[in-house]
Amino acid sequence: MKDKLEKVLIVDDDIHINELIDMYLKSGGYSTKKCFNGNDACNIVESEDIGLVILDVMLPGRDGIEVLKYIRKNSDVPVIMLTAKGEVFDKVLALELGADDYMVKPFDPKELLARVNSQLRRYSKFLNMAKDPEVKENIYSVGGLELNFDTKQVTIDEKQVKLTPIEFKILALLIK
Repeated sequence: MKDKLEKVLIVDDDIHINELIDMYLKSGGYSTKKCFNGNDACNIVESEDIGLVILDVMLPGRDGIEVLKYIRKNSDVPVIMLTAKGEVFDKVLALELGADDYMVKPFDPKELLARVNSQLRRYSKFLNMAKDPEVKENIYSVGGLELNFDTKQVTIDEKQVKLTPIEFKILALLIK
C-alpha cells in the first residue's frame, strides 16, 4: 500500500515542467513515473499501481480531460490538474469530472508538493478505512456503521437498517 501511495504519475508534454515536478517530488520522498501524452497516461494508470496523477490538460493524443474521464471510469486515484488553462469554466469542468485539485501554471513547486502530500494523506486515510475497518469476526465497523456478514444485518448508530440482499452487497462493496 505504501509503495502505491508513493508513486506519482506526471503527465505533461513540456519536458522541462515534467523534469521540475519530478525533481521536487523525488526530493519529497516520492517515486515518479513520467509520460508526455494522454495515451501513455491511460496505459500507465491501467497497468501500474499509481498513488496520484499530476495531469496537464493540453496533451498530444488524448487531452487531459479525456484522460481524467478514463481515470475516473477505472480508478479512484487522486488527480491534480496542473495546466495553463485558468478560466473558471476549465476549473469547474475538471473538478466536476472528478479532479481532486486544480492548479494553474505558472505554479510554485513547493505548493504542488504540499498539495500532493495533502491529497495522498486524505487518500491514504480513505484506503485504510475502506481496507481495514475495525473487524470483530465477520462484523465490519466504520464510524457508526456496522455490517454483519454472517447475519447480513446493518446497523447505524446501533439502530438496525433494513436492506435488500442487493443493497447489502452494494454497501459491502463500497465499504471494502
